[in-house]
Amino acid sequence: MPNEMAITLMLALVALETDVRGAANDNINHFATLCELVKLAQTTPPTPAAPTAAQNDVDEILKLNLTAADEAWRSRFTGTEEQLEWTQVAKKIADEKTKADWKPKWARWLQTHKAANDGSPGSRWIDKSKPLAPGYGQQLAKTQLTQIADAATGLEATLAGLVQTQRDTDIAAATTALNKALCGNGINEPGDGSLCHKGGAEAFSKTTSCTGNKAGLSLATDLACLCLDTTGASCIGKLDNSKVAVAALAAGAMKATLEACPSGRKIDYADLPAAIESALARTAALLTLEHNNNKVTLGKTDDGTCATAATFCVAYDTYYTGNKAGFETIPWVIQLRSAQKAILAYQQKEQSKAMLADRIAALKTAAATAYEVGKLNLPDTGKAGSTDKPTADTTTKSETKCPKQNKTVEECPSDRCDYDKEKGCSIKPGQENTATGTGEATGGAATTGCARHKDKNACDADKKDDKQNCAWRKGKEGETDEPDKEKCRNGSFLVDKQFALSVVSAAFVALLF
Repeated sequence: MPNEMAITLMLALVALETDVRGAANDNINHFATLCELVKLAQTTPPTPAAPTAAQNDVDEILKLNLTAADEAWRSRFTGTEEQLEWTQVAKKIADEKTKADWKPKWARWLQTHKAANDGSPGSRWIDKSKPLAPGYGQQLAKTQLTQIADAATGLEATLAGLVQTQRDTDIAAATTALNKALCGNGINEPGDGSLCHKGGAEAFSKTTSCTGNKAGLSLATDLACLCLDTTGASCIGKLDNSKVAVAALAAGAMKATLEACPSGRKIDYADLPAAIESALARTAALLTLEHNNNKVTLGKTDDGTCATAATFCVAYDTYYTGNKAGFETIPWVIQLRSAQKAILAYQQKEQSKAMLADRIAALKTAAATAYEVGKLNLPDTGKAGSTDKPTADTTTKSETKCPKQNKTVEECPSDRCDYDKEKGCSIKPGQENTATGTGEATGGAATTGCARHKDKNACDADKKDDKQNCAWRKGKEGETDEPDKEKCRNGSFLVDKQFALSVVSAAFVALLF
């Protein structure tokens, strides 16, 4: 891409050649090279930001986390705008540690609740992803979603830190360096000043600004040294001798000089370091071709002095004497190198941001899986990872299968429980010895659940709300009861405790980091 810009500039300059008089052709390559650097130094920096997809994913994770929260927690975010202001909420929190923990999080929690509930009934986010019903599945999802949300907000904070560093350090440093490369410490110009104009700064002079330690202070002054002289247009026709007043700039001369550079093709900020590298290499090659008698110049000159109003060159020999590193010690070259370094640092952070966005996307997948697991009517299998059989008494088992719930009959599983407004949800007679959520008979236990159906028709007819409870099939991975035999089995993919926990582990733990 840098080469394309150079070609574009050269073609533009060839088109201008008919407007060139005198010795203009002598400086056409030098003019093109400096013009390329002038345009690169004016590249507009981007506004750094976190990837939009990552921001959306974090928002989704936080909303899913809210679905697993208890109703009492969700109700904290309902009320008038005044009631929900942190100053009012804080008054109701007695524990100072809790208050300190909640303060920086409250606005985001409130924002999440609002986003989930915004809109008309039926079209809201919360209508499509309803809060999880109380139970073991909800508790399992709540644990995992809390971890996922914490991890996601941590990565989001890291993203925000990268964005701030890009803006306040990398782009700020690159912009400062590019401005210094173009304008140095500024130029005190008469009349309509250029973007390099600065009142009180040193004025340009053909006799002093193009040689010694004044040469190379800025691309702007070096371009003026190359193109403005009292004999006529040495670069292009419109930069004629009217732009020089004795040895000084005429009114508006610097502005006209900088604007004389063809615009070329815009370079993406990410490609700027490579474009600068190519342009610097071409400039250095021109200097190598134009030196004689220990004089290093850009532009045509007979004696290499570049110190009169009639010359159209800039002498860099000061930077090639003694132990100096030559081209790399020219001030505007130093500034362009600094800009390259800062932009490369910016680009490295862009790559880091992309990787963080990928990790957040993985967490969103885990959160969605956690929510789906939370919707399942999972049995409480005791300590996660345990291979021991449950030891809970009959009452505990009954309450696990049929959670005490006095609010609605819908929350009481009708296939194995009876609902009573006063007594709540209780297990049906004959369901007490059902295996732990698998629907399979074990050992000498009574044949209950799906296993009680001895033919396919009865098995297929076992439904609740048009949802199949059982399936006539062979055993799946994790089912040890006659796995090769077709029989009536639980329709759920969660066939036993170990398989359920393996799904949870794969969906959550593996995706956290």
